[in-house]
Amino acid sequence: MKYLFKIVFAFLILFISVYFCAIIFEPYLTEAKVNALVKKKETLVNIDRDTLFLIHTEKEIFINKNNYYHGKNNSSRLIKKIKKGQRYSFKVVGYKIGFDLPFFSRYRNIVEVIENEKKTNLRNDY
Repeated sequence: MKYLFKIVFAFLILFISVYFCAIIFEPYLTEAKVNALVKKKETLVNIDRDTLFLIHTEKEIFINKNNYYHGKNNSSRLIKKIKKGQRYSFKVVGYKIGFDLPFFSRYRNIVEVIENEKKTNLRNDY
């Protein structure tokens, strides 16, 4: 019984260590450049009065929110640059896991709009 407890305890410590390393090093491990056409923008306010923005593209849904670990505090200015029906290159960070975990978002966070490519109309993108 003591041996089983030691194994479970060691596994738990290992899991917690890996989990927190994944949180701390997330901006460095998951940074990517994504080229996407913006189809829709949403503004959400949570119970703590924090504003976050969802950007729907043809590839996936991204989130635009301030995040201490990502070194990001410009979500309000960034959302003004993004227009519906235009194609952008985004610098994103985050794990694309598809469900919520504590300290992780279901969506990848847009950290920077790298460039605004030529205007694209949604109707002509079929």
